[in-house]
Amino acid sequence: MYNPLGTSEDGEWIELMNISAATADLSNLTFAGIDYTFPLGFTLAPDARVVVVKNQTEFASLYNTAGVNIAPGDFSTSSLSNSGEQIALIDAIGLDARRFKYNDKDPWPTSPDGDGFSIVLISPKTIPDHSLPNNWRASTIPGGSPGKVDNTTFTGDPNADNDGDGLTALLEYALGSVQGDAGFSPEAIPSSGIDLFEDGTGNFKEYLTLTYRRNLAADDILFEVEVSSDLMSWDPLRTTAVSAISNEDGTETVIWRSLTPIEDQERNFIRLRVAQKP
Repeated sequence: MYNPLGTSEDGEWIELMNISAATADLSNLTFAGIDYTFPLGFTLAPDARVVVVKNQTEFASLYNTAGVNIAPGDFSTSSLSNSGEQIALIDAIGLDARRFKYNDKDPWPTSPDGDGFSIVLISPKTIPDHSLPNNWRASTIPGGSPGKVDNTTFTGDPNADNDGDGLTALLEYALGSVQGDAGFSPEAIPSSGIDLFEDGTGNFKEYLTLTYRRNLAADDILFEVEVSSDLMSWDPLRTTAVSAISNEDGTETVIWRSLTPIEDQERNFIRLRVAQKP
């Protein structure tokens, strides 16, 4: 949580998770970006989480801390940048355990920048590249879920259509529509369009776009936007993320566009592919 609601920064916090199968010794690990060092002997069990907070009193007033592993002390003499910065976790001999730069501008999730949401790493156990905005999302609820799970897992038959609305159960789960309700809302269906974007040279050109709604908690789902010129060969590497905006209902609206303007292509098609992660 780098930019909590209100004018005070005291509600800031950072969560770490041990994704290994062994207990991690965090003794003397220190942050670059905030002023905090883990005390000697501090360990983290496999799959466990720990929350480092800016202000212990403020954190306790904002969250139900029952069962939350809160690191000793705080980083009250420093703050996370609201406009993004490089942050690193450095071990006792000066080597980077992790270093990356986050941002508050598109295509990074923008609702964590002052709208009360935290920024969440998607599928941390897959060791995603922390520097890529597509690997981050807004929290499912305002304030986030520090020290707790913020995702769900799909269960059941992915190809079932029990409500007869033409959407499979997996697709409804991924898009955040209501399973069992045949009267789904149109905004739940991905839509294509043509929009103007700056091309990197100061000129605005038309690009093919795809807009879709996604279930923020569905970290077990792979979303890929692909383009094709012949409807046979589809390429996810010819698209780029534009924006991701929270709908404040557990979903966010995401926009992707083609890498090249439509004037440079004879024809182009765009689609969303949704699949369960291995």
